[in-house]
Amino acid sequence: MILSSFCVTAGGHFGAVKYAVTFAAAGTALDYAALKLAPEWHAWKEQFSGKKDWFTLPEWSPIQVLDEEALAKKKAREEKLFAQRALGKLDKEDP
Repeated sequence: MILSSFCVTAGGHFGAVKYAVTFAAAGTALDYAALKLAPEWHAWKEQFSGKKDWFTLPEWSPIQVLDEEALAKKKAREEKLFAQRALGKLDKEDP
């Protein structure tokens, strides 16, 4: 709304149309350029980074060890619950 009132005061309706077309063309050009340059930007970034995964924890890291332990506990708990549910369903169907 502020832009439209500025445009009207800066040249009437013809000025408003002129500014609207200018901003639309500039925005479209910027969007088109960004779409065309994005793959080249990613290739350039990967070329200088060397690795695709730029941040990895070493094997001895306490965070990674805790994550592995937590995943093992979670998997064991899920397997136990699955077995209980499967046995519970079988028990309900038998009588």
